[in-house]
Amino acid sequence: MTKDACVRTHEPETMLGEASMTNCRWIVRRVQFGRFLICGKPVKIGSSFCTEHHGRVWRRGER
Repeated sequence: MTKDACVRTHEPETMLGEASMTNCRWIVRRVQFGRFLICGKPVKIGSSFCTEHHGRVWRRGER
């Protein structure tokens, strides 16, 4: 993913873990009330990350 894939409009402290490297946590746009796109992908329900990066962040220690 390129650095330009996400629009940076939030403060850096909103980022966590690996998302700070992938820029996943940056919200690209609001689709409708309660639905967002992050990195151009739908947000995982109940998460601040798109489905792909949610797994990368939260499963990082599972091997």
